[in-house]
Amino acid sequence: MGILVASVAVGQASVPEVTRAGDAAEARRANRTATLLAMMGAGAGALLLLVFGTQILTLFSDDSAVRERALALLPLMLLSSLCDAAQAVKGMGLTALKRSSASLWYFAVGYGLLVLAAVPVARTWGITGLWVAMAAANGLLAVLQGLGFHRHSARVGQQLEPPQLRKV
Repeated sequence: MGILVASVAVGQASVPEVTRAGDAAEARRANRTATLLAMMGAGAGALLLLVFGTQILTLFSDDSAVRERALALLPLMLLSSLCDAAQAVKGMGLTALKRSSASLWYFAVGYGLLVLAAVPVARTWGITGLWVAMAAANGLLAVLQGLGFHRHSARVGQQLEPPQLRKV
């Protein structure tokens, strides 16, 4: 959870940079930099969990079976978090471009598919399957948000021609 909060904060901090961009390349550079920064932050959090996972998990559970299961799932959780970091920043970039409705549609697709798959996946593959599905949904969202940002940022800095006046 803390990993996502940091990623969203980086994404929000990048909104003014993307908004002020003079052209598509500048907007994309600002968003790419923010995405890399968010993923590095998520990676640092992941590294802490990988190195100190056993000690950290004792803060949450006294049950050794629960801790072992959580440690085994940690790589999937962290993959999901890295994808989530990327999609969060790309989504904030779409908001900066005043295209938040596109981001909402991507969420509907990505998480809608996850909702549809959750029960069958859980019945078949259990908690591991759910984390695989979550990582896949976040990965899909990162791709959709990234492609959407690339598409919509192409218009940054373009001068729109004034509407032609019709002769009456």
